[in-house]
Amino acid sequence: MDEISEPELTLKILGHQWFWSYEISEFNSCQKQEQSLKYVCYMMALDGLPTTKQGYFRLLETNKRVILPTNTHLRLLVSAADVLHS
Repeated sequence: MDEISEPELTLKILGHQWFWSYEISEFNSCQKQEQSLKYVCYMMALDGLPTTKQGYFRLLETNKRVILPTNTHLRLLVSAADVLHS
């Protein structure tokens, strides 16, 4: 894969059987320290979704959403830990 430009943000996405884990590298570039932010998102049950159900995806919705900046170059690295259908 050719990379045309240097990404401003790298997001590592790791799929597990029942949840997603994320690691955002270089999120605090103004301090010139190598830092990363890690967190886990669990899938929500159908009864846990809001009653309006508009904008929510059944069997794909998690308890936290990933919010990414716009108009920036991003690198998304997607892999799986314990499922074969990565």
